[in-house]
Order: sequence, then structure tokens, then C-alpha cells
Amino acid sequence: MVGKATILRGAINAVRVLLEMAKIVIPVTLFITFLEHSGWLALIAHYCSPLMALFGLPGEAALALVLGNLSNLYAGVGVLAALNLTVKQVTVIGAMLLICHSLLIETAIVARAGGRPVPVAVGRVASSIVVGIMLNILM
Repeated sequence: MVGKATILRGAINAVRVLLEMAKIVIPVTLFITFLEHSGWLALIAHYCSPLMALFGLPGEAALALVLGNLSNLYAGVGVLAALNLTVKQVTVIGAMLLICHSLLIETAIVARAGGRPVPVAVGRVASSIVVGIMLNILM
């Protein structure tokens, strides 16, 4: 049986996670809104559209991939929250980010653990690209 202490602990942990995610998602959403209103998002989208079309994504989604790959998964999710994407597009970019996120941090961890960081990073990026293209074709 679940006691009051367990429920309280779970609620406290949920609030902690919510606050941690809010620290990332809210500033990223504000940044994307700024880019949108300043015209920079349209410019970025224009230049990224041909590449993102391989994945069936709008050019704006490039920001989610860049932030997710270089920073962390939540930064990419923060961008996605600010964009108006279809279920298919969210599925494609979500799969890509799950495979390849936090490259800088995780590549450093691989190196510190004695692994070969460059092949691991290249493999993750390549896998993400292949999965993105395949999901775009199959969905």
C-alpha cells in the first residue's frame, strides 16, 4: 500500500523535475519567440529548408536539432514547443533528438571513459540522419 510519505516524496520530485525543465523550456521558448518577431527565424528557416525537407520538417526545426544536439534534449524540446508541427514532424524530430542529443557533454563522457569519442559522435549523427530520412519516407 502506498503511504502519505510516498505520495509526498513523489509530488516533491515531480515539482523538482518540472522546475528543472521550466529553466530550459521557458527561456528557449522566449528566444524562439524573439527570433520569430525579429524576422531572424524566417531567415534561418529559409536557409535550412532544403536540408530539413529531407526529413519532412520545416526549416525552423533546424533550431531544435542544433540546440538539442549541442546543448541538451530539453533545449530541443523547448524549440519544438514553440513551433506548430504535425504529429509526423514531431515523431521524426523526436526520434532524431533521442538518438543524437547533448553531443558535447556525452562525447566528453565517452572520452573520459576511455572510448573513442569521434566515431561515437559521428555514428550518432549519422544514425539520426538515417532514421529521420527513413521515418519521413515511411510515415
